[in-house]
Amino acid sequence: MSEQAVLLSQIRKIYDDSGGRYGSPRVYQASRREGVTVGENRVAKVMQQWGMRARAVSTGAWRGAVMS
Repeated sequence: MSEQAVLLSQIRKIYDDSGGRYGSPRVYQASRREGVTVGENRVAKVMQQWGMRARAVSTGAWRGAVMS
């Protein structure tokens, strides 16, 4: 297996374990914790090439200040 294929499988595992919620910064941090030596920009590039994007999280309705 090539280095690129190994990196892709590690990124895919972290991404899938997060339920698609992690973007490249979090995937990068998780991979570093697992001992993988890789740069954040490389993680971002691989994720972009394979169509992995962080899923948008709904924060609910925004409520502004009420003036009386």
